[in-house]
Amino acid sequence: MKNTVVKTPEESLVAHWDFEGDTQDEMLEDKATAGEAKNNLTMVHEANVTIEDGIATITGDGYLMSLDQSDLDQDGEMTIFTRAFV
Repeated sequence: MKNTVVKTPEESLVAHWDFEGDTQDEMLEDKATAGEAKNNLTMVHEANVTIEDGIATITGDGYLMSLDQSDLDQDGEMTIFTRAFV
């Protein structure tokens, strides 16, 4: 019988942002382990984006973007999980 390594969902993620860390760079860092690229986020219109206690709050014309989207640009199906408070 062939040995099969079963990965947890966290080990299969190609992008993961938890907005946690001691610095702004750490909070915007892609913490996924399965991706080939580091899809770190950049704040656009920074005055309208705040990150505190693992929560990114975006108002007005602010938004977050990743300059390297190679892990996110895939053929076929992809599952995206997001949690938002409105």
